[in-house]
Amino acid sequence: MTIRLTDRELAMCDMIGAMRFWQGCGTNTNIIDKGKASRIGFCAEYAFSKQFNLHLDILSNLEKGSYDFISKDGSSIDVKATDNLDGNLLVKKPMHDIYVLAIVDGARVDLIGYATKKMLLDNGQRDFGHGPVYFVKRTILKTW
Repeated sequence: MTIRLTDRELAMCDMIGAMRFWQGCGTNTNIIDKGKASRIGFCAEYAFSKQFNLHLDILSNLEKGSYDFISKDGSSIDVKATDNLDGNLLVKKPMHDIYVLAIVDGARVDLIGYATKKMLLDNGQRDFGHGPVYFVKRTILKTW
């Protein structure tokens, strides 16, 4: 499922991504990559909220371990983003009900699919050189 962001939406994502970066939110990457990761992450969250008409709280992600959305049935949702066009779903510590894989390529955001916490735990951990993470290959993710 592909969502295309407008120039204005991209500018908003840049601003909020920068805000999150300076608030210390984001991933454990180096400082250059961290700013990029914050922008990509917010683009993915914004696209998901736009597609599924869910409330996007721009400050909710400032706490480590917080979820991005609550579904209409009460499930916690965490959107994981990458700019790797062949990316898979990686989660350091599954704490939420649903994890969504989004691939961000400029103004294009592809919502590849999702996995439940149980799927992540059942698939186990792998180490890609930065410590163990739970891994689900994109080809077995559930789709909408």
